[in-house]
Amino acid sequence: MHNNAQHNQPENEQDHQLSAMALSHGHRSDWLPGYLWGITAPFICTLVDWPLRHILGTASILLTYMLGIFLVASHYGRGASITASLLSIPVFAFFFGPPIFSFAISDLENVVGLGVMIVVANVTSNLLEKALQQAEIARQRENRTNALYRGCQSLSDAKNSQAVARIAVQHIHNDFAASAVLLFPDVNNHLNYPSEKPLRHSLRGVNLAAAQRAFELRTIERHYDLKTPSYFPLEHSQTMLGVLAIQFANLSTLSNPELTTFFDTFRNLIAQTLERLRLTEQANIASLKAETESLRNELLSAISHDLRTPLTRIIGASTALIENNAGFSEEEKLDFNKVTLEKAQHTSELTNKILDMARLSSGEIILHQEWTSIRHDPVTC
Repeated sequence: MHNNAQHNQPENEQDHQLSAMALSHGHRSDWLPGYLWGITAPFICTLVDWPLRHILGTASILLTYMLGIFLVASHYGRGASITASLLSIPVFAFFFGPPIFSFAISDLENVVGLGVMIVVANVTSNLLEKALQQAEIARQRENRTNALYRGCQSLSDAKNSQAVARIAVQHIHNDFAASAVLLFPDVNNHLNYPSEKPLRHSLRGVNLAAAQRAFELRTIERHYDLKTPSYFPLEHSQTMLGVLAIQFANLSTLSNPELTTFFDTFRNLIAQTLERLRLTEQANIASLKAETESLRNELLSAISHDLRTPLTRIIGASTALIENNAGFSEEEKLDFNKVTLEKAQHTSELTNKILDMARLSSGEIILHQEWTSIRHDPVTC
């Protein structure tokens, strides 16, 4: 659903972008203390080595500076470590490289040692920085995996689309620092803003015309500004289920391929949950229809049996009167007529009930329910 160019980027290019993002996120606020430590570290190493300059050799002193550069790199990154390594050269030359208190170095061994220290310090700081970047990338991916797991677990407990909307809005706010709202279609496939009380993090001021356009065209309406929401259609199995309107607080979410993939995965999870609820509702309706049909068949069978009994009595009494009318007394004839009338009335009552049931099923009869007080009359014994 998002740009194919972002999908087709090589994995190493994405990792490079993530590394830059992780590094800038992790060390942007620490650049000033880092460079201050990069300037301070060589002088701290000098203070440590100066009293021991007659005991330690040149190689040990250079290792001390290298340790300081390594510690700066491990805490503040490559820029601060390069500052420390470049500053270590004149500091070492001035205090420890003969002639001391001069920036000139006459010993070739010290020059070679300084060169090796610079190379080793930079290689070490680069390797350490890459390790920190990979650790940051792994941490971010773990956090996103955990967020997807929590979202999946919460959505699996949702009983209806309103519950899905509440869960989605809450998770989008927590994981993407964004405001969102789910818009569902009515029977005429027109999107409407939720009628229930919105959550604190729900998005307000939605452009329903833009959302309806995204719903009908099944295309994303993405806006790269912080004031206009973006509209993402929720589609699963060729079925349009609604539109997710979302307004990000940070534009980097829309431009970073890893975050975009994470967002699309979460959006697909919402669509799958809505599709599951839709199929479950259809299955329940089908099951209810099957049970209704079975009950109707049983009822018709019972009614047929109830109708057969009085009709048999009516037919028997009428047949007896017709075939042997002269052989019955007036009292017997009256009894036959009473039986015929009684069973005919019973049959009429059953027929009226069947008609009323048919009207109820077709919706022709509307029940008007009203509250009625039940008066309790004391029973006298």
